[in-house]
Amino acid sequence: LLAAALAAALARSLSLPIRQITRAVESLRSGGTAALPVAASGEVGVLARAFEHYARSERMYAAALESSGDAVIVTS
Repeated sequence: LLAAALAAALARSLSLPIRQITRAVESLRSGGTAALPVAASGEVGVLARAFEHYARSERMYAAALESSGDAVIVTS
């Protein structure tokens, strides 16, 4: 019984951050924002921080495009 309780707790501790990452990625896909579990340890934390970095880069890129307005680059 104790082993089952420990296994359930471990599974929950792993699945919660992964569900948070999934929700955040789905939100980013639709143009929203969501908190990522960047404080998580191990591979889950590494993945969350990588997505956070990607999301930050995408926001900066989108802002740069928006601020460029209707500028057109012409090459010959």
